[in-house]
Amino acid sequence: MASQLEPWNHLGNKVVMVTGASAGICRSVKDPLDLTEDEWNQTFRTNLTGSWLVSKHVCIRMRDAKQGGSVINISSIAGLNCGHLPGSVAYSASKAGVNIMTKVMALELGKHKIRVNSISPGLFKSEITESLMQRDWLSTVALKTVPLKTFGTIDPALTSLARYLIHDSSEYVSGNIFIVDAGATLPGVPIFSSL
Repeated sequence: MASQLEPWNHLGNKVVMVTGASAGICRSVKDPLDLTEDEWNQTFRTNLTGSWLVSKHVCIRMRDAKQGGSVINISSIAGLNCGHLPGSVAYSASKAGVNIMTKVMALELGKHKIRVNSISPGLFKSEITESLMQRDWLSTVALKTVPLKTFGTIDPALTSLARYLIHDSSEYVSGNIFIVDAGATLPGVPIFSSL
């Protein structure tokens, strides 16, 4: 137990936790009628239960230390009312759960000066999406449907937002879902008619 607490003891006055476990959408892209119960449960265990358990135990420490803190949950645009993706029923539902968990935890933990926010990224250039990004059709989709006409990189797009949420300048920010997707989920973006 002492070795598990060692990182906690070195945090000083800044207590931050970022949850970002993800049973990625690429793992089981299936019609809801073909998805197995095990696949459903695994996705929820990873995306929602895992985030909740880590948040719970770190927030207990934050509360007991009486110094507040910042929790940043990484969700997905798939968990929003405007980012639905075919074949992603378990993934989308679990990420929607992360967003609701964020709001309820912000509501209940504010009395302990614990801020809880969520970042819902869209598609980013990364090691995970490298082969997808090389497909010509994806560039066409981005040019015709994404308002900023590009897909960003995690740094600086997500890291700069996380730094803000960690910083004291965001001490009045809690219970928010921040969408970082180059405008892809804006209402009215003509996805199918533009292709």
